[in-house]
Amino acid sequence: MKNKLLSFFISYKYVFILGIFIQIITCIFSVGYHNPDEHWQINEFAAFKLGMVDNEIDMPWEHRSDARQAVQPFMVYIVSNAAMKLGIFNPFYMATFFRILSGFLGWISFFLILFFSKPYFKNEKAFFWAVVALNLLWFIPYIHARFQGENWTGIFLALGLCLIYYYQLVNKKGFYYLFVGLLFGFAFILRFQVAFAIAAIGLWMLVFKKMTFLEAIYMFLGFLVLVAAEVGIDYWYYVKLIFVPYNYFDLQLIQGLSNNWGVFPWWHYATLFIMHVAPPLSLVFLIVFFIASVYEYKHLFVAIIWLFLLGHNMNGYKEIRYLYPLVPYFCILICMFYDRFYEKIEIQKSKMYFKIIFSLIIIQNLLLITICALKPAHEGVGFFKQIYAYSDQKINLYYIGENPYYWGTIKYDFYEPKSINYIKIEPNQIKDIKPIQNEASLVFYKGFELEDEQKLQNITVIYKTIPIWLSNFNINNWLSRAKVWSLYEIK
Repeated sequence: MKNKLLSFFISYKYVFILGIFIQIITCIFSVGYHNPDEHWQINEFAAFKLGMVDNEIDMPWEHRSDARQAVQPFMVYIVSNAAMKLGIFNPFYMATFFRILSGFLGWISFFLILFFSKPYFKNEKAFFWAVVALNLLWFIPYIHARFQGENWTGIFLALGLCLIYYYQLVNKKGFYYLFVGLLFGFAFILRFQVAFAIAAIGLWMLVFKKMTFLEAIYMFLGFLVLVAAEVGIDYWYYVKLIFVPYNYFDLQLIQGLSNNWGVFPWWHYATLFIMHVAPPLSLVFLIVFFIASVYEYKHLFVAIIWLFLLGHNMNGYKEIRYLYPLVPYFCILICMFYDRFYEKIEIQKSKMYFKIIFSLIIIQNLLLITICALKPAHEGVGFFKQIYAYSDQKINLYYIGENPYYWGTIKYDFYEPKSINYIKIEPNQIKDIKPIQNEASLVFYKGFELEDEQKLQNITVIYKTIPIWLSNFNINNWLSRAKVWSLYEIK
């Protein structure tokens, strides 16, 4: 098997190497979080257990409701606690470490999915585009860089599925399916809604692959082991015996708490996909996917996608990130459409409209993957990193308007230096601030430029969340309306 995997890598080595390179770059530069849950439900939960949070009021509501699984905060806690004991803790290094770990695992899971999917393809060119898609589509390295439940549950769902393919290939039976259950169990405790995809795999295996009853039992036992492990981790975190999956189900579905953020129709996921993946790329993909679903209706990937979507439509609230676990199956089905209609598509390639659409997709993908690889996921975290650079001394942070370390009523404790002191001021008070020796005196302003900034002799700009050179292109004074955080040092 090792030789086959190595040979597979060598066959498409240039695409895989480029994919790895872009993934690493994205993990390094994609600082911050894409969705608030990526930070607040993981890093801040870990910060609470590490003793970095002074008051539970600063925490998200899920913390007080016992409605968030603690497995990812536990991982951050273990690594951060070890770093603290070694005297090398830095929250930004921790976040980078978990982005790189996420990116590596994501790339491995897609590599294995491709390896085991190759027998589905008759045409080498169609499969080559599947390899390209799962390495170089603009949103894939960005998603893999996210240390959040949606990405990680997709990774372990894919790894569990690959293990099933491997066992079928080498004719492993019985007890071995316990390890499949462990992987699926880990996917479940990361994000409970993946149960619909796991159910699709189990049903498909029973119907089409004649999985034995004993193998199903072993798989279920492995699944239960991980669920029991989650109960233990949650007990460690909340210091009481609870079953978070039930709490989550009760709050989100029975009590309908998620409906407070919006209720959307069943077809809203299609709308989200078109908007977020970016047309015309998204529109072409969606049309091809629907056609592929019809022609490949018996395929396991079709079952995974549609049962997963059906389950998610039980909840009126919808976000594009909920679809992250479906990405590899979606992309491969699209390429299988190309494989099935290869000859007809090749004929169309000489026509002008086809060349235009294909060129637009390639150019759009190149632009977007470059932006996503180099742009911070959340500019505010880069701002916190600038302040943290002064953490070897006492920091006096003077802020105008809102305290930057608060997001509504909850607080960024994970990124907060221990030695920081907050002082609210008005803009006209800046000139009167007297810096203290051996202490950093910093000023935060939510905007691109302070009024009369050029006249203030005692301050220096040290960071803005957008490049300062953009001020040369302030057409129609757009910078005054932009969401910019500015940081100054008083000398």
